[in-house]
Order: sequence, then structure tokens, then C-alpha cells
Amino acid sequence: MDIVSLLGNAASGGILGCLGSIGTGIVSIFQQKAQFSHDEAMGALELQRIAAQSDAQAKLSADQLKVTIEQGANQAFVASQSAANINNLPPFAAGVLALWRPTLTAALIGYSFWMFPRVSTDMQQHITEAYVMAGTTSIAWWFGSRQMEKFSPGKPAPTAPAAKS
Repeated sequence: MDIVSLLGNAASGGILGCLGSIGTGIVSIFQQKAQFSHDEAMGALELQRIAAQSDAQAKLSADQLKVTIEQGANQAFVASQSAANINNLPPFAAGVLALWRPTLTAALIGYSFWMFPRVSTDMQQHITEAYVMAGTTSIAWWFGSRQMEKFSPGKPAPTAPAAKS
């Protein structure tokens, strides 16, 4: 082994080491770029996950709010029905309230029929027009409200008042 081959081996080893370092540097640059791209993509996915989670939480909160509002409305409806229930009144008062509207309606119709032949022809025309208008309004309101119940959320059935002991 001579000195030239020894120096040649040392130089070639150094050159190969430098080329290896350069190759490693180039590979590490690509690795860092890939890692950066990966981290950037993961960060974007994390932001999307956080946004989706926030949207889901907001939707859940909105849905919970809707449920709470609907439950409150239903409880208010049930409370108003039980408060308006005539069974909470003494029997005489309940009877008067139950018969008040039919009695008043019958009395007004009877009075109109009694007055009809006693008024002028012009007034008879007005009475007839008023009856037709009231009748069509009642029928349209009745059937219209029944049709609208199909589109509105159902209300719970009123609960029967507790038996008094």
C-alpha cells in the first residue's frame, strides 16, 4: 500500500461522504417539504374537524333549543287547557258556562227571525246578507282550521284533572 492509494482512498471516502451528505440533505429537504405538506394538510383537516364539530354543536344546541321551546309550549298548552277546564268549577257555574254560547246563539237567531217580518224590505236584505256572510265565515273557519291542524305540530291531549278527595 503506497501513500498515493492511501490518499486516494481517503479522498474518495471524503468525496463519497460529501456526496452522501449532499444526498442526505437533498432527501431531508424533500422529507421536510413532505412533512410540511403533511402537517399543513393535517392542520387544514383539524380546522375542518373543529368547524364541523362547532357546526354540529351549534345545530345540536339549536335542536335542543327547539325541543325546549316545544316542550315549554306544550306544557303551557296543557296548563291553559286544565285552567280553562270547566270541571274545575262548581257544577252550577260549569252548567251556565257550558250552556251560555248555545243559549245566546239560539236567542239571537230567534230574535232575528222574530224581527225579520217586522222590518222593511231593505233591512230584510241586510239581515239575509249578514246571515249568509256569517254562515260562510263559520263554515270556512271551521274547515280551514281543521285543514291547518294537518300542517301544525300536534298538541298533547289535555290531561284530566286529578280526582278531588
